[in-house]
Amino acid sequence: MKYFFLLCAALVTFAMCHPLKNNSVATDAPADVETRYATLCASCHGEQGSAFVSRTWKHGSTKPEIVKTITNGYALAGMPAFGAALKPADVEALADYVLAAPTRTNRYEFANAPTSNIFKAGSMTVRLDTVVQGMKSIWGMVFLPNNELVFTDRDGQVFRMSKGGKPR
Repeated sequence: MKYFFLLCAALVTFAMCHPLKNNSVATDAPADVETRYATLCASCHGEQGSAFVSRTWKHGSTKPEIVKTITNGYALAGMPAFGAALKPADVEALADYVLAAPTRTNRYEFANAPTSNIFKAGSMTVRLDTVVQGMKSIWGMVFLPNNELVFTDRDGQVFRMSKGGKPR
């Protein structure tokens, strides 16, 4: 079972970090940067770029540094390289879009700020609880039938935890 999770984590990491080889992302027409961002970036960085607001950027916050990050990626940090799939003008447009993120969203403004850890969505009621603290970036998790939790961090390390216990 341990090797299965390690294999799955390795495959997911490879798929995320392997640059696209065809030009299915790039087009001859001017790119719609919002659509491109939504397709390639939003799943990790937020729909409006909220992950870029009020943060210390790991690999630089200037346009040349962002262009370099988009082009070359940082495979060990989970950032894929898009240089082989995007035209330089598309990379530049994405960099401008990322730099403008703080003007599109404010991470700390909420129209209806949560007042509890209970949320209703349609006919469902969901309780949000912290099950582990002190981890860097939880990347995936599954609850086992015996009430144990198996989860991975962004670096691919696999942890197993019993209810009320510590990750091991």
